[in-house]
Amino acid sequence: MIIPEYGPLSTGQEFESPKHLSTTDLGAGNLGSISAGDLTPAQLQELILDAASEQYNLPATNRFRCVDGCLPDAGLEVLPGYADPGMAGGIHISDTAGELLSGIDLETPISERIAENTHFLTKNGLIVVTHGDDHTEEGGCGANKELKNSMGYLSDENNGKIVGSVVGIVANGLGLSDHLKGDDFEKMRKNAYLAFSNEKIWDTTPEENVSISVENGAEYERLIRPHNEKLALVSLGPTAFNQQDYSRDHPLDSGLSAQAFSESLGVYARWRMENSHIYGDTKMRDTALGILAVVTFNVVIPKLLTAENKGNGEALPVVVMGNS
Repeated sequence: MIIPEYGPLSTGQEFESPKHLSTTDLGAGNLGSISAGDLTPAQLQELILDAASEQYNLPATNRFRCVDGCLPDAGLEVLPGYADPGMAGGIHISDTAGELLSGIDLETPISERIAENTHFLTKNGLIVVTHGDDHTEEGGCGANKELKNSMGYLSDENNGKIVGSVVGIVANGLGLSDHLKGDDFEKMRKNAYLAFSNEKIWDTTPEENVSISVENGAEYERLIRPHNEKLALVSLGPTAFNQQDYSRDHPLDSGLSAQAFSESLGVYARWRMENSHIYGDTKMRDTALGILAVVTFNVVIPKLLTAENKGNGEALPVVVMGNS
């Protein structure tokens, strides 16, 4: 079994301090329960400003965790001066979802995809992290658990419009727009429906997905709940978010500490561009489409896990970081 050495991630770019580009919310149509509605606007604004500071946005390591704001009981041992990047479900789950949205061999079972993707990523120098939690053990990752439902959610026309508007902003911020066509997102929505409808490929439980990942080189983390994410931080630059220090530094009146979902989409995009050849890409458009599919999954998952705004500030703010 290949075990990559932990260290800084090479993305072909020098590190630049990130800038706070915008803040919005996740919009209508959310189906989850994780909410910011227990905070005052002033409290939430303070959390947003701190999350956008250089203190917590750092160069990335090669250890890809989930976006989950919960942490292991013993904490994280992170390379000093760096932070671990986050992708929905971990990079192997995000890549698996990206394949489905790209329409890559929609007859291949999920079990095979997760095994192959985990092995592929570790073979190419990334540390892949999968996780459970202290409530449902290996079934505790929301993105892993909602992999199939994310395809059904996206195939709905109304949901697709909301997701598409956010995906377009992210794609533009990552510099992908010049390599994309107007109907690319709609093709992904159709692929989502085909994947969701093909019961033959859904041959695993979330617990089995974790086991398959570990058998193929992933690390396992057991996170400690409850969830207390109050914002989602989306980085379009070469930075990762230091969730551990942020949570430690932001205790709330409830007795819990504030957490943040953290999506390192810029780190992923840069790594994939630099390593496009190992994905079999022959031109930049191939790479852009692959990144767009993964970005789409990473936009859908928070909509399945977090609360819709019903007038009391429930929806989590999305803090977008970048370098332009």
